[in-house]
Amino acid sequence: MLVTQKFIQPPALMRVFGCSAFLSQASSLSATGRIALNVVGSGARTPRASPSFATVFGSASVRRFASEAPKRADVLSGIALSDPSRPRAPRESYVRKALEFRKSEKLKSVFANPFGGVRVGMVLEELDALAGSIGYAHVLTRPLDESLLVKPESGAPFQAFELPVIVVTASVNRIELYNLMELDSDLIMEGCVAYAGRSSMEVNINVTSISDAGQKPVMNAVFTMVARDTSNRAHTVPKVLPQTVDEQRLYQMLSDDVRNRKFQRESALSEKPPTSEERELIHHTYQDSKRVAPGPESPLSYIGDTRLESTVLMQPQYRNIHNKIFGGFFMKRAYELAWSSAYLFTGKKARFRAVDDVSFLAAGNIGDVSQFTSEIVYTDDKGIQVSVAADVLTPAPEEPNGVRRTRTTTFHFTFVRPEGFTRRVVPFSYEDAMKFVHGRRLMLKLPAELMRW
Repeated sequence: MLVTQKFIQPPALMRVFGCSAFLSQASSLSATGRIALNVVGSGARTPRASPSFATVFGSASVRRFASEAPKRADVLSGIALSDPSRPRAPRESYVRKALEFRKSEKLKSVFANPFGGVRVGMVLEELDALAGSIGYAHVLTRPLDESLLVKPESGAPFQAFELPVIVVTASVNRIELYNLMELDSDLIMEGCVAYAGRSSMEVNINVTSISDAGQKPVMNAVFTMVARDTSNRAHTVPKVLPQTVDEQRLYQMLSDDVRNRKFQRESALSEKPPTSEERELIHHTYQDSKRVAPGPESPLSYIGDTRLESTVLMQPQYRNIHNKIFGGFFMKRAYELAWSSAYLFTGKKARFRAVDDVSFLAAGNIGDVSQFTSEIVYTDDKGIQVSVAADVLTPAPEEPNGVRRTRTTTFHFTFVRPEGFTRRVVPFSYEDAMKFVHGRRLMLKLPAELMRW
């Protein structure tokens, strides 16, 4: 099937790919018809000879295709920490993954959604896994062998690894979708560390769709990964030394992003009150809710009335190599709950556009009871903002309801407002008003062209 949807020009962050000069030296798609991962590190000029079937963070969907990985041996031999005093070029952390839907019906069935398209939550899960692989490629002298990630056939737990450093996802700064993903096209994910602070790494990932009709950019993602030592203290990582004009531009853009996020944290609603413009908006919204009472037959709905919940027992199959719950699993579950909220609110299939401003506050553990709670927190004539809070629930007799709730993270998803749909959400409480204002801030940050297709 030919690609017929409108092609939009991606923003500068995707056009400027920090490893673009190196892409021509990467191998073509693997002939295995499965998930292929090519890791190019330590300044090497050619990818590894054999294809890989898993990423360092080992998402569940990838591990299903990992049965042909090499047998376990002394796979850690020769792995050491990169010298933090020697800056590294972006190409040294370059990693490329291919989801070859055109060659594998089995892979296609795993990533299919109920409507015949690509299951976006699974792609988000893969992006988080790839970001972890890229982070390790930057802090180690050579990439981790993929056999570290393969679960033994006996069903025994993953082998414990004494890695000299641990890389974890600190935040998802932005993921934006520019064009439709389809199952009759392969998805190529590739990225590198484009900027590094003291112990943090800004990972830029681009996703391209390749079909018989050609190729098109479909997604860009920026993750912040942090390195910790075995005592859980900050580990100093090598700086990034851009080699090309494009890499320098991307380096500067992500450096500016880091400074902007610091400013945004300082002006967050938890630290400072809303601006005068935002206070006026809250008042007008309050007046609207008095003139037209929110309800099922009303064009207005209270934010709390859009709430959906999902509770999950965290199973060992969701873990990463650190025996913690894989962050991409949280993002997948949160996205699918957010999509359901938008679908039930509008009555139409939700069209995803972005994830923004996600910080992981705590790691998830095997055996945790995690609850995901979604709310539609903001609507305007362009889009719908859905917030999903992820909490860990633990028995606590001293609590009023016998349960203690600990926040793990909050996700923010943007969907396109269906044409002709006029229903809006309004806050009921001051807490809702702060959610409303934050959702508006996130909506205003998005490129205008992102909401037009």
